[in-house]
Amino acid sequence: MSLLREKNLVALDNVVVSALKNADHYEEEAARLGGELAGYFKELANRRREAAEDLGTILRRAGDMPKEPDRDRESFEEALSRLKAFVASNEEAALLRDRLKSEKELAETVNKALTFQVPDESRPVLRELEAEIGKTLVKLRQLMDSESAGS
Repeated sequence: MSLLREKNLVALDNVVVSALKNADHYEEEAARLGGELAGYFKELANRRREAAEDLGTILRRAGDMPKEPDRDRESFEEALSRLKAFVASNEEAALLRDRLKSEKELAETVNKALTFQVPDESRPVLRELEAEIGKTLVKLRQLMDSESAGS
């Protein structure tokens, strides 16, 4: 492996890191919330982690090592999310907004990776993740709408 990483593998690695970061956030918030939303967040965490693991395996086969998310940055983001939720009148709505934002960021990362000449075996995983993100964005918006209607 060369010291300079190939752009296509870097793009794929960025998806791995972003998906793992999202999984960690979903798990953290599921532990705080409880109820139906917690179950949904746990399910999303598992799906994001599974996609990241699949893509990480592909990266290793290509001779690259996937990076891990920056745990210090993640801790800061989680603390900031908790602070926003605490200050907000509706904790659940604040958490949903944060998850919506992170899903959009993951979607951008996936879309960027798909513009590169990534390993062929990664394309179906990326397309599946892209579809999952689309469904998640719709669901999160619906949950936000029902939260605002219930307020």
